[in-house]
Amino acid sequence: MLGIGDPLLLNGRAADLAQACRAPLRGIDLAFHNWGAASRVGAGCRRMPEGDELVLDRARSVFGV
Repeated sequence: MLGIGDPLLLNGRAADLAQACRAPLRGIDLAFHNWGAASRVGAGCRRMPEGDELVLDRARSVFGV
């Protein structure tokens, strides 16, 4: 999803994405894990029925969608 497999570059791109979305990096890491997993991991967070629209809007803007 971040367009490269180099761990050093992945960490930087994930941090840039988190900063651009104004979301915590651990949330981005958890989202990537859940995106590729067969089952969702909540890591102590309860499931929200709908996404946080403000964070979703920021992510859409970052990705240009």
